Amino acid sequence: MDYQAAGGKRILELNELEELRLDADENVKIYKERTKKWHDSASFEENLTREASFYCLIPVEVWSESTGSFVVNGKRLKHYTTGEDIEKGATITLKEPGGN
Repeated sequence: MDYQAAGGKRILELNELEELRLDADENVKIYKERTKKWHDSASFEENLTREASFYCLIPVEVWSESTGSFVVNGKRLKHYTTGEDIEKGATITLKEPGGN
């Protein structure tokens, strides 16, 4: 076995790995710079505003005995009960919206 040749080959492999690591580090740096530039741009803010306005386009009219009817965001509407506890398996009758 030629130890000189094996040692030289090992050094070349280590150098190749070091080059790959440095390339990866450079790619990460470029990616972070581009991402930061995109986040800092006005178009990113416009996209956030556009997404936020989408949720406002789904109005749901809700009626309450204490406050009457009002409009809420349908994406955020949750089931809510007040007063007495409802037993498991109980039947609850719902009224049509707008009906008194």
